[in-house]
Amino acid sequence: MKKVFTPAQKAAVVLTLWKGEQTVNQVSSLYGVHPTQIRNWSIIAEQGLTNLFADKRRSEGKEQTELIQQLYQLIGQRDTELVWLKKNCTLTHSERTQLIEKEHPTISLTRQAALLDISRSSLYYQPRVNPEEQRLMNRIDQIYTHCPFYGSRKIRWALKNDYAVHLGREQVQRLMRLMGLAAIYPKVKPKTSQPNVQHRKYPYLLNNLAITRPNQVWGTDITYLKLETGCAYLTVILDWFSRYVISWQLSDTLEAGFCAERPCARRFGSPLRKSTTATRAANTPVWITPTFCSLKTLRSAWMGGAGVWITSLPSDCGAP
Repeated sequence: MKKVFTPAQKAAVVLTLWKGEQTVNQVSSLYGVHPTQIRNWSIIAEQGLTNLFADKRRSEGKEQTELIQQLYQLIGQRDTELVWLKKNCTLTHSERTQLIEKEHPTISLTRQAALLDISRSSLYYQPRVNPEEQRLMNRIDQIYTHCPFYGSRKIRWALKNDYAVHLGREQVQRLMRLMGLAAIYPKVKPKTSQPNVQHRKYPYLLNNLAITRPNQVWGTDITYLKLETGCAYLTVILDWFSRYVISWQLSDTLEAGFCAERPCARRFGSPLRKSTTATRAANTPVWITPTFCSLKTLRSAWMGGAGVWITSLPSDCGAP
């Protein structure tokens, strides 16, 4: 059976050897331990004595100082990241309030409110409901449900005629915004000023040109006239010097053909320069043709991005 020695017994064997009164063999016979084992215990005891007299407080203090510095650095980094997150957070106040967990086991409400950058008192705020305003909103909702194409003006008149409620348009708009209501209507406008990318763009030759007489420069444009059932499209030729309406044409479509129907060329001849705006119909090959423009006029035709000086015709314009 292997004999087991306790630390106290090992220390007694080593101390007996260190006294120098007995040899290793004598100590081995006295305690029943092999001489090699005694020598190993002696080496371990010498190393332990060296560590015993070392200053452990200095090493422990150094390790503690390094740990404290690491903790302070981590805290500073967390504070900087928290400030950056609050600054760049795009959530609204109500959305941040919804993130609060009132039953969280470790993070208090005060700490959650500070982290989300909201006031703790706002967690307990209950909005006051005005019964009169709620009644108005219910009636607006009834009108909008029946006529979803009504805007604030028509809803205001419906409240006045059906419910004898007199409100300003601004108040109706505020209640509709609060309810998230908006009139449903077609919002696509006529595309009268979007050029075709395939059309050729001509150089603008009117820069620094003195317009001194009639029939020197003509301008043309297309606009739309809003009707009860849709839109009509009006194209006009205007003399830039006299502002005389040389010709005009009305159509219910934006086809290029009605732009090319120009009896004015036979009555007044062709101008030296012609300027058009960036419209689809007014710059098609049907419009820029030798039948209406001379070769010199064709080279000077311009397809620009800005509108001409007039967008609607007064009642005293010239006849076609």
